[in-house]
Amino acid sequence: MIVKNEEKHLADCLLSVAGVSVNKDVVDTGSPDGTKESARRFGATVHDFAWVDSFAAARNESLRHATGEWIFWLDGDERLDEANLRKLRRLLGELPPANNVYMMCQWSAPDQLTGSTLVVDQARLFRKLPGACWRYRVHEQILMSLKEHGAQEVGTDIAIGHLGYQDPEARRRKRERNARLLLLELAENPNEAFALYNLANAYVEDGRLEDAAGLLRRCLEHAPARASYLPKTYYTLAGCYHHLGREEEALRYCREGKEQFPQTPSLWFHEGTMLLAKGDLAGARRAFETILQLPAQGNYAGVDARLAGCRTRHNLAFIYRRLGLAPKAEEQWRLAVAQTPDFEPPWLALVELYIEQNRHLEAEALLLQLEGKPYRKAIWPALEARLTLARGDIGGARRILEATLARNPKALWLRVLLADILLRVAHDDQAAEAHLRTILSMSPNEQQSRQKLAQLLAKKRR
Repeated sequence: MIVKNEEKHLADCLLSVAGVSVNKDVVDTGSPDGTKESARRFGATVHDFAWVDSFAAARNESLRHATGEWIFWLDGDERLDEANLRKLRRLLGELPPANNVYMMCQWSAPDQLTGSTLVVDQARLFRKLPGACWRYRVHEQILMSLKEHGAQEVGTDIAIGHLGYQDPEARRRKRERNARLLLLELAENPNEAFALYNLANAYVEDGRLEDAAGLLRRCLEHAPARASYLPKTYYTLAGCYHHLGREEEALRYCREGKEQFPQTPSLWFHEGTMLLAKGDLAGARRAFETILQLPAQGNYAGVDARLAGCRTRHNLAFIYRRLGLAPKAEEQWRLAVAQTPDFEPPWLALVELYIEQNRHLEAEALLLQLEGKPYRKAIWPALEARLTLARGDIGGARRILEATLARNPKALWLRVLLADILLRVAHDDQAAEAHLRTILSMSPNEQQSRQKLAQLLAKKRR
């Protein structure tokens, strides 16, 4: 492990692997809090290492201190649940003499603003090979170096939980730190494609879409053929142009990516969403139906885990409803709810469908399905507000959402719903404008809210 200021996370991390018989080496890069004391309490040997603006250097220092034949690494804000700990124990007990590198999935907790769940496959368990080392100042990698030393990649079904994106302010600080390190990397090697790709992703989060697009085009020029991050490069570049309103360029890069990587769900998904925005229901339908038929993919660059599942089903259901295929729409929304019950939009879509079909008892029954569920608090207010609105009580629906947002102002999707009600039903443009501005301050790339705000401001100018 390498750590800095992980006192509040480290105990849970080390407790989650307490049942594994391993030597614990922790390299601390300058923690002023109780990180080192916490590590020692759980039996770790702590080594100090002065921070040199390179995560790779710190990780290589941790490799230098490791004495075992095999290396397994964790970060302080990660942990294994009981099921995955059992899988890890089993794997460690059955390791062959082969020079293997075992891939495991890092599963980030849902983003508080967007609800997206980032997953990425990483080289987590490997032999200690002389000469194999981590590379890059940030978003450091070791898989390629291990392969250069003869290691064979082996997949596993072990998932490691990650809390690193939960706090928006901490995420902002990390993004600023990462951008600074990436600029240092590019000062040394201006054509390093992996650094260009990662800096572009940081700029996208900051809303710097033109800058990000330029970096991504440079990345495509210099990246090795079939580099693992190329599918996401095309996906992100298409997304930049889509949000900039340059739809033809967005579709062009999306389709160029699909030509090279035809089984990448994110590229099909992005094409589907763009075609849907253009009103091409048939093309969008083909794209989303294709995703559901694609084989499972390895993921080395990090994508939303829900994209090829519940998000695809939700969009496909929306298209079916537009095409008058209500039973098929209902089927997809029900599958989305069953597959990922804490994903909010399909619940609301089902309520909308049942209200439209005068199936009010079934709409009410959805509220009962939420009873006792851990995700009830996130979903119930939207459903209750929509049912209240169906009864003609506009003020009541508004109060439900406003009260919920007062308790949880970061509930982005509820704010989007409230802004829509204020615009379409309550006709309170002033309040709607305030919520739309708040939405865009939280999520600068929320395109529908940006369009609604632009329409509202144009209306005010008339």
